[in-house]
Amino acid sequence: MKTPNMGDELQQLLCATNWMRTSFPAYAETIAPLHELMELVYTKAGGRTKRAVRKIPLDSSWGRHIDSAFAAVKQQLAAATNSRIRNKTIPCACSPMRPTRTGPLS
Repeated sequence: MKTPNMGDELQQLLCATNWMRTSFPAYAETIAPLHELMELVYTKAGGRTKRAVRKIPLDSSWGRHIDSAFAAVKQQLAAATNSRIRNKTIPCACSPMRPTRTGPLS
């Protein structure tokens, strides 16, 4: 996974990790520096939409603490993915009327 360079890439990363937050131990503490950076991007962009943040570069705001948070997120994503593969479970996207669940592979 490459390091996000623009605001829309960071926004997409945060949305993806939020989707898997139940698989992350201490999710809020791990992701906090990235959320703080995203809030700065929203302020600079003057909005919270992908279109607004698309043009905001992250270079000047990216520091060591954010880099270490990004590394921890990548590590936890890999661990969550490997755990699902080892346990032979995958996300099952059911119809919108049914809740999403996991189940054994056939």
